[in-house]
Amino acid sequence: MSNIIYSNARAKFLSNSLLGKDRINRMIDSSVEDAIKILSEVNFGDNALIESNFDFEKLIDIEKDK
Repeated sequence: MSNIIYSNARAKFLSNSLLGKDRINRMIDSSVEDAIKILSEVNFGDNALIESNFDFEKLIDIEKDK
């Protein structure tokens, strides 16, 4: 029984870091700055610091290397 409770808690915790339909729709309708903020909400790119919002490719590279 404790494995089920742990599994459910772990799944709920990890679901917070998913890009769901609502977040993707928000990103489509937003500016580059707002899209980067939405990605930081889900820890995309391990919240790496980028100098410009147009350096988003660094975030993608970090995610690829995981």
